[in-house]
Amino acid sequence: RGTTDGAMELRTSPSAYEYAEVLRGSRDWDRTVLEAIARAAGQDPGSINERFPRKDDDWTPEAETIRILVQEVSEWIGAAGRCGLEEADIGRRIEGMDGVSARDEAQALATLAKAVRVRYEAYLEDAGTTDFEKMVLDAARALEAEKVRPGFDVVIVDEWQDVNGAQERFVRALSRHGGKAGKRPALCVVGDDWQSIYGFQGGDPGYTRDFPEKGDACERTDLTLTWRFGKRRADATRQWALGDPEAVKKEIEGDECKDGAGAVTEIVGRTITAAGAERLGGPAGAESAETAIKGILQKIGKKEHGRGKGAGVLLLARRRNTVADRNRSESEEARSVLEEWRAQPWRIPSGVNGHDEEEVRSAAWERARQRKAQGLDHEALRAAARNAGAALDLKMMTVHGAKGLQADYVIFVQGRDRRVRDELREKALKRALLPLLPSGANGPEEERRVWYVALTRARLGTYVVEPPRDAEDTALLDELWRDEKREYGVGKAELADWLEPYRGDTSCPGCAVAGQTGRLVARTGKKGTEGFVGCTSFRYTDIAGGVPCGHTERRCPMCGKGVVRRTDSTSGQCTERECGASVPLCRCEISKPMAIRRNRTTGEAFWGCQDYRGPESPACGWTQQTGKRPGMVAPTSSPPRPPRPPSKRV
Repeated sequence: RGTTDGAMELRTSPSAYEYAEVLRGSRDWDRTVLEAIARAAGQDPGSINERFPRKDDDWTPEAETIRILVQEVSEWIGAAGRCGLEEADIGRRIEGMDGVSARDEAQALATLAKAVRVRYEAYLEDAGTTDFEKMVLDAARALEAEKVRPGFDVVIVDEWQDVNGAQERFVRALSRHGGKAGKRPALCVVGDDWQSIYGFQGGDPGYTRDFPEKGDACERTDLTLTWRFGKRRADATRQWALGDPEAVKKEIEGDECKDGAGAVTEIVGRTITAAGAERLGGPAGAESAETAIKGILQKIGKKEHGRGKGAGVLLLARRRNTVADRNRSESEEARSVLEEWRAQPWRIPSGVNGHDEEEVRSAAWERARQRKAQGLDHEALRAAARNAGAALDLKMMTVHGAKGLQADYVIFVQGRDRRVRDELREKALKRALLPLLPSGANGPEEERRVWYVALTRARLGTYVVEPPRDAEDTALLDELWRDEKREYGVGKAELADWLEPYRGDTSCPGCAVAGQTGRLVARTGKKGTEGFVGCTSFRYTDIAGGVPCGHTERRCPMCGKGVVRRTDSTSGQCTERECGASVPLCRCEISKPMAIRRNRTTGEAFWGCQDYRGPESPACGWTQQTGKRPGMVAPTSSPPRPPRPPSKRV
């Protein structure tokens, strides 16, 4: 039905009989609406139930099922439009999918989406209006059919790496049919596949990577020199970008006059030391992103003091919640959500569930409270920038908002949000979208590109504030910290007095055997006794419905501080950057780092399992020779020695 502001609300009403059953409690509302949508699309409701099952046997009547279905139908229609796909293109893509189940799921959702899309486009036509995706596609179709010739001589497109399928189709049509009669306009595009970060809008780096293979003769010119920063940062960030095996291999040269001393990027902890609590505020031992940022601002102010000019600082985050203003009123936040919903009532705002305005209003207030709890105190941070000893111009935004900008310094804050994963494989509804979206959309490859954009905004220095200890994934941060060229620091030189430095964690092998996802961290024994390494679920019984993990290890045998992170099946490396020793792993069922032992007879040092107790208690008899230098492992290892018989005393 039409709304007062001209937007459209799509609803499928159940019958009066079905509604009465809902009120009596014999039917649940979401399942009723689901079946009504199935009938509207000409499908058997039973098949819809099979395609989109309940979450589990204890599923309760909530808005979840219908919310997901409406969202996925909306995403399907939007994705088809953004990718510039006609119905025939969608059919071919579905037929090319692997697996009968995946094809059936995609076809079921495609049928539902088509039924809604036909009615939606009919509404747009009757109202004499359009939406953005349809406008782009209609323009491309008109050019392809040669219904119009704009008469351009040259077509220039910037930020080509961010175009989606519909935009690419439109530009190609413009370059082939948009010139004067008998003449094609020249097409020039500028793009960098390393900075393609708009997968959620259908952006596909493949259009940049495969540009010469589209059938048109073209000439490629590489822009290799950056005036923003020096050679060290150019080399380090190039290595980071090429962590994606699909990335275009290219050389980047930094401005030679801008190379300076110090680490290219400092990885900063957020746990406050006693000195940090005294200097920056907050209780010692607590985690605080704000305290870490204040400490960084003071260090930047100290660097810039006396230079006679200010410095620009960009405070960036992956998610908007991480840099939300904690002092923004909840009513203002909720009002913005309601305005978004009223403008497009068929699109449910992120993090909001609701069928009507009252439910959306309630959910909007809850989201506002969550953002307030997760965000930052903007005024306190601006005050810290003003009092840092130099004129610091602090701006706070997401990485996407900072694309194309630059500053003297960048502070990249990691929030509690999960690392972006390929959620399209987690649910049948999500899998059904696979034939429409670009490869790797919102996946780990795009996440790497987001980090690359953040790391390359800074002219002089970058600080990465580690995520909270309960964050689910730190894989990219660990990789950055362990860069082979050692171009990155860990914040220890500048901020160790105020904040605990970052130490990369390692996956718990005990949890891996049990199918859980704990990580190993350094712990302190009771009453300050000798430290050890234990799983993050060591004390908890409700992690993913599992049992506490009792796996423990000794700290690094070389430095006694770090956790040994497994690099392959036979060896690991200490996470303590000053140590970084290579440590072999034993061959136990759940492997552990070996300890350095000495032969009682010869005094020769060797690697032995940390649980080895001698022939009387042969927990693990695997041994390995040590190298000539402490911490270095010899290239060959000796087989396990059989237990010796007990010696007889005379």
